[in-house]
Amino acid sequence: MPDPPLLPHSPWMERQLIQQTTTARKVLLVDDDRLVLATLSKGLEQAGYDVQACASAEEAKRIINLERPDIAVLDVPMPGESGLDLAVSA
Repeated sequence: MPDPPLLPHSPWMERQLIQQTTTARKVLLVDDDRLVLATLSKGLEQAGYDVQACASAEEAKRIINLERPDIAVLDVPMPGESGLDLAVSA
């Protein structure tokens, strides 16, 4: 039996397929730079991820206590508690 014909590939079609067939993975972004948060959030959301952006480790801890993310992307040097400190304490 021959293989079925392949559909034309496009990133948009791929994202749509992924969003329809899987549950969005939760990503926690923590960075004190609002531009970095906005840029990464937008890109990850367009790729089909459920993103929670936080501007501080303290804010991120509140989110972690409410909802466990699948993965976290942490800025290391931040005012107050660093991303490394957050990773150790969470």
